[in-house]
Amino acid sequence: MASTHLSSRHSSKFFFLYWEDKERVMTSEEMLKRTESIIEEMDKRGISDKPLRKVVGQVQKESVAKMQEYEEKIETVGERGSYSKTDKDATFMRMKEDAMNNGQTKPGYNVQIATENQFITNYDIFWQPADQATLIPFLDSFEMRYGRQSVAICADSGYGSEMNYEYLVGNGILPYVKYNMFHKEMTRSVKNNPYLASNMHYNKDEDYYICPMGQRLEYVGETHETSDLGDVSTKSIYQAKNCKGCPLRGECYKGKSHQRRIEVNHRNNELRV
Repeated sequence: MASTHLSSRHSSKFFFLYWEDKERVMTSEEMLKRTESIIEEMDKRGISDKPLRKVVGQVQKESVAKMQEYEEKIETVGERGSYSKTDKDATFMRMKEDAMNNGQTKPGYNVQIATENQFITNYDIFWQPADQATLIPFLDSFEMRYGRQSVAICADSGYGSEMNYEYLVGNGILPYVKYNMFHKEMTRSVKNNPYLASNMHYNKDEDYYICPMGQRLEYVGETHETSDLGDVSTKSIYQAKNCKGCPLRGECYKGKSHQRRIEVNHRNNELRV
């Protein structure tokens, strides 16, 4: 500002000039130093604005303390989405149904145990509620413990994911791991549905699908999806030229477009065979 002296009526503007920082979030330590510098500058310039000094004092005593509390909580929660106040290492997870078929969210741990010939060979504790996220670090801990990796593993569909299959195949581990949609795909409603992409004929050499009416769905591009675990999946997009007037249109899909589109993750299909 041009003036070297700030009167009482300008002091609020003076306060915000020192306070604003739009580039990043201010830490509690930085906020404390900022308020101290404001008071020091006000004393130096002879500004006796009681309401303003009261606000700055409240920030020093109350806001800074609250920020420190929030910073501690953020540090405690880390990558997790929650934690228990009584057991800060525990994360809230959806537990399995009790005797009354009531599923509840409670603080807990995801304990992983590996066995071979009825002997426990490895164990670990994770904060992630989903088993998918634990497979790779669990196998890494097995290798660190024994200096070698498993030849084969057997796990249920909760561990099936493209990222886990890539890891297993890449490390020469024979995977007996169901993919997460395995049981659903075994049902009649899925196996006998000719309109699902998984049941359409695929010409691998020329890269196109055939719908139940015999029309081609040609490759038109691809899309990339990032999961909550950070792995990136690539899906190929196939599209029909014109579905207008097709007698199977109503059963095939409900979209407003007259061009049926499907998305297929070829790499995932290869890995889970």
